[in-house]
Amino acid sequence: MSSKTFIFSIFFVMCATGTLLHELGHYLVGIWYGFEPTLHYGYTAYGNSVGPRLAATIAGPLVNMAIGTIAYISLLRNFDRRRYVLYGALTFFWSREAYVGFRDVILKPWFDFTVKYSDEQKISRALHLPDNTLSVLLGGTALWLCYSVIFRHLPLHLRKRFIIFGLLGLTAGYLFWFHLAGPLLLP
Repeated sequence: MSSKTFIFSIFFVMCATGTLLHELGHYLVGIWYGFEPTLHYGYTAYGNSVGPRLAATIAGPLVNMAIGTIAYISLLRNFDRRRYVLYGALTFFWSREAYVGFRDVILKPWFDFTVKYSDEQKISRALHLPDNTLSVLLGGTALWLCYSVIFRHLPLHLRKRFIIFGLLGLTAGYLFWFHLAGPLLLP
């Protein structure tokens, strides 16, 4: 398999898998606390469940950050080319935080979104912080990690391929999951 196909495939699969794992984090912690959650392709509903939802709200982003952090640490400790690309791509589980930070701070004031508050904004509110505090902090961390993977750790000859085929894989994975497979499997 060529490096282009490998990178595209990792990011394609990572998009749906990352979304599912994120939502499973919410779902499983919701069950743990006695809620009656329902898992959907892009969100977890809690229905009429009453109680402290902070732990369930934290669980989704925490899953993404944990996978990304473990991958980044593995990247720092491994020099095999195939694993290097894999760990680099898995570090991009953090990229959700960069997107959320951009959406919350830059886009939301100008555009109408169906999701009123991101997980990060809900957590910030629960901790009595300004709404975008965690969106900015975690988004900045995500940008630094993604930058670090591409420009400090990937070999020079892989950078362009990683960026182009990573973006293509994520875009294709997003369209596949959110517009085709997700609504069919977990409406």
